[in-house]
This record gives sequence, C-alpha cells and structure tokens, in this order.
Amino acid sequence: MQGDVAHRIAMMDRPSNDVVRHVEDVLEHRLAGLSEAPGDSVTGGVQPLVDILNRADPTSGAAILESLDNTDPELADEIRRRMFVFSDIVKLDDRAVQLLLREIDTKDLAMALKGTADSVRQKVLGNLSERAATNLTEEIGFLGPVRLRDVEDARDRIVKVIRSLEEGDQIVVSRGSDEFIE
Repeated sequence: MQGDVAHRIAMMDRPSNDVVRHVEDVLEHRLAGLSEAPGDSVTGGVQPLVDILNRADPTSGAAILESLDNTDPELADEIRRRMFVFSDIVKLDDRAVQLLLREIDTKDLAMALKGTADSVRQKVLGNLSERAATNLTEEIGFLGPVRLRDVEDARDRIVKVIRSLEEGDQIVVSRGSDEFIE
C-alpha cells in the first residue's frame, strides 16, 4: 500500500479550478464559514514524495522504492537521484564537507554521528583539524546513550543545511548521473 500511495503522490497534478471551487463550497457549507480558501501549496509531484521519503525511516523508504521499482521503474530512479540522506555525506567532496562543517552546530554533528557508519564518521573527521576531530570524538563519547529520535532530528537539521547549500550553488551534490570534467 505504501508503494501505491507513493506513486499516487508523485503522479498527482494540481487540481482543476472547478474541483477546488466545489470542495471550497462544500467545506464552506459544512463548516459555516470556518474554511479558508485553498492556497497555492504543492500537494503532489515527485519532490514532495522525495521529501517524505527523506524523512521516513530507512526500512519504509526502501520498501516504498522497491514497490515503485515494480510499478514505475523510471519514477523510482528519478526519486533515488533526488534523494539525499545523512549517510550520503560520503558522496560529498572534501570542500563541500568543510563548508558544511562551518555551517552546522557541533552539538548537532556529534548527535548525528552517534551510531553512524564508520565511513560517514571518517569522512567528517577527515575534514577537521586533528584537534577538532579529537574534540568531536570526545563529545560523541560524552553523549552516552541517546534517543534515536534525537539522532534523527540532528541528522535532519544537517541534511537541511546541505540542501540549503546546494540550492545556493555553494556545493554540488552528486546525483549519480552527473558527469564532471577536470
């Protein structure tokens, strides 16, 4: 069912004006003036689905993508190209990681690195000075056991910074099909 819902979200277009007016009339009648006019917010398409999957737990995200592979492989590939999760930091070049490290809070970074793969931890620590890497490693150790939700929140904040840097053309996030010439 998750795959079906994901597919419908990705393929959803903007509703027609007639449909919006009809819904508005029904809501206005039933809620006796408490409804608001519909806004211009995006309700469907590929990017909202990517945003949902980036926030979903990895198991659910993988299941949804697997289901989409069966129903619409091209859509599944497009979604994979657009997705970026915290562990994808290893795909960033060193300059991008260094810029990211200047933009994020050390406490968020320590929390986000808690329980992460060694490759991610090494990518981050390798882009810090020896002293800063030692301090970060100590801070991670001082955290002790932490709630998974807190770790996920810290990772989400860092991914938002990465997206912001990418939107500002300050870093380039490799999407797999990107080609570079040196």
